[in-house]
Amino acid sequence: MLNKNLVGKAMFRLEMDIEELKVKVKKSEEMFKDAMEKMNKHQRKANFANMITGLKSAVDMVSAACRAAFNFIKSAVTEYLKLASLENKLLALTKNRHATNAKGRKAARQEHYEDLAVVKNLERNSNFDRAEITNSMAQFKTFLNISPQVAREAMQGVANIAEATSGSMKEISVGMAKALEDPIKNAQALADRGIVLDVNKIKSFGTHLERQQYIIREIQAQYGGAARGGQNELATFSKTLQKTMQGIG
Repeated sequence: MLNKNLVGKAMFRLEMDIEELKVKVKKSEEMFKDAMEKMNKHQRKANFANMITGLKSAVDMVSAACRAAFNFIKSAVTEYLKLASLENKLLALTKNRHATNAKGRKAARQEHYEDLAVVKNLERNSNFDRAEITNSMAQFKTFLNISPQVAREAMQGVANIAEATSGSMKEISVGMAKALEDPIKNAQALADRGIVLDVNKIKSFGTHLERQQYIIREIQAQYGGAARGGQNELATFSKTLQKTMQGIG
C-alpha cells in the first residue's frame, strides 16, 4: 500500500523543484529579453539575437514539459489514493459481514479479492472506471440478505442499466440492492429505470434466492449487453484522453 506521508513528501519536493525551475526560467527570460533589446539596436548582431530567441523557446519548452509531467504525476497519485480509499471502504464493509476471528478475516479477504476481480472485469468491458464500479459494488455490502455471488451477478445488470439510461452506477446499485434485499416489498425499486417486475411472479418462487435470480434474469432480458455494447473505441479513447488532459491541464 502506498504510504500517504511519503507521497506527500515526494509531491512537496517535486513542487519545490518546479518552483525553483520557474524562478530560474523567469530570470533567464529577463536576461534574454534585455539582451535582445540591446542587440535589436544593432543590425549587425541580428543573427546572434535569433540564436538567443531560439534558446529562450527551448527553455520555455523544458519548463512546460516539467509542469506537464508534474501535473500528470500529481493527477495519477490523486487518482490512485482515491481508488485505494474506495477499495479500503469496500474491504471494511466486507469485514463487517464476517466474524472477527482469523477464519472470518480470511473469508473477508477472499471475498474482497473476488469482488475486485469482478470490478476489474467490468472496467475492461464497459465505459465505467474502476473507482465508480468499486463504489457501486460497496453499496451491496450493507444489505445482509444479498450474498456476494448474487451481488457480483447484479453488478453486470447495474452496468447495463447505467449504460443504457446514462445513469449513475451508485444510484442504480442502491435501487438494485433494495429490490434484491426484499424482492416482494421493493419490487418497484427500479421502476424509475423502466424495470417493472411482476410481484405475483416473484411471490410464486419458493425461496429468496429464486426471487433474486428472477430479478437478475429480468434485468438481463431488458438491458443485457448494454455495457459491453456501449463500449467502443471512441468512448475508450475519450475516457483515456480525459484522464490525460486532467493530468497535464
